[in-house]
Amino acid sequence: MAEPVTDLPSELRAAANRWTMLARDYARQGKALDAEDPRKQYFAGLAEGYYKAALELAGLLKGSADLPVAAPPAAPAPPAPPPAQ
Repeated sequence: MAEPVTDLPSELRAAANRWTMLARDYARQGKALDAEDPRKQYFAGLAEGYYKAALELAGLLKGSADLPVAAPPAAPAPPAPPPAQ
């Protein structure tokens, strides 16, 4: 059985720091790939997600009441219809 957390704010700060490091690592992995590699966008998305989560958690821990709320991602544009023949 896991030990009870005695210092929750410290544990949460540590989690935010881990997420920041994961964001850095995923961003680095994505930048190392060729532009055409589909994993490049995947790693960029992971990096952004971890970074935003870490910032939000850090903001909550600081007691910031007016955290920026990220807009949901825009829906992809519908595919263009095939040209008329």
